[in-house]
Amino acid sequence: MKRNFSTLVNVCLVVFVVSLIVGYTKWNMIPVNSSSSPPPITKYDLSILVIVYNRAQSMLRLLNSINEANFDGDNVKLEVWIERSKAGVVDTLTVKTAEEFVFKHGHYEVSKHSQHVEIYRQWFATWKPRVNSSEIAVILEDDLTVSPHFYKYLKLVHNKYDNVPEINGFSLQGISIKHAIGYSSQTLEAPEMIQNKIFQPYVPGNVIFAWYKILQAQGRADGEQSIYHIYHSWKFKEYTLYPNVK
Repeated sequence: MKRNFSTLVNVCLVVFVVSLIVGYTKWNMIPVNSSSSPPPITKYDLSILVIVYNRAQSMLRLLNSINEANFDGDNVKLEVWIERSKAGVVDTLTVKTAEEFVFKHGHYEVSKHSQHVEIYRQWFATWKPRVNSSEIAVILEDDLTVSPHFYKYLKLVHNKYDNVPEINGFSLQGISIKHAIGYSSQTLEAPEMIQNKIFQPYVPGNVIFAWYKILQAQGRADGEQSIYHIYHSWKFKEYTLYPNVK
């Protein structure tokens, strides 16, 4: 995945370069199409994927902020992906809230995973672009909101940096956190590395790895996926672009 405005995003978010990801596990989904949504088209300028589990109100806040964004008349698709519990249960309020939402700017679809897939598969197996697609994708967790100008920013940075090989993604957050980085044609293989219980995504002097070790000690590290993207960037000398605006 490659990506005011001090309010671009309320919470830390890095837009991963999902187009670099290969070999992910394919999971069956149960689509629930909104009746108010226009029919799907074959090509989109932007796909927005909201990944959610059981926080209906925060999800609705995010969806409302997306509805207030300016998309410049481009073809936009908004998808909500709802995770199941380990017992295979979906949150009924979250499903109801998502299904009742009306998207004003394009195609809208709600999909329920057919089984519990965990957070990293929510990230790595939800966007499936066509080969050589120029589509921009943004994956948003449900505790975020976006600026009305976020797409304007994304279009600008894509136009300028899409062909720069050492740029592997664009952040919608400011430069409050800096990570290790640098060029590679290698693919991102985070899902496989996550399944390796011995591997440690150690990045020297990186604050996120320090947080990751704390979460490991607390038995809560399974939800921390960004460290694998950071490790990949550091290992192959790639960069994530952060906005530097007032």
